[in-house]
Amino acid sequence: MDDRRHRGYALVTIAVRSLPILFLSRFEMPILVRRWLAFNPVAIMTALIIADLLADPEIAPPGISIALVSAVAAGIVGLISRSRFLTLFVGVAGFMGFSLIL
Repeated sequence: MDDRRHRGYALVTIAVRSLPILFLSRFEMPILVRRWLAFNPVAIMTALIIADLLADPEIAPPGISIALVSAVAAGIVGLISRSRFLTLFVGVAGFMGFSLIL
């Protein structure tokens, strides 16, 4: 029964994500709507990051939030380099490195 439930969850997830794309891709959206939708990925990612930083931060013994230090380091690298890959790499590597050091 558990396997059927997981298949059902997968089908619902695929339908919810793909049907709007299939339906809306047939229409030309006004420029204002396209500009508005361009902000959605950034807004969603920001909400996920802020929620993770504030919900249950992993605090190192000196009282420093490892996730916050990593996020600041990644943000600085992102502003300077404008490279998504480098920003992601610094954030993940920074979290791992600061976890070992602090």
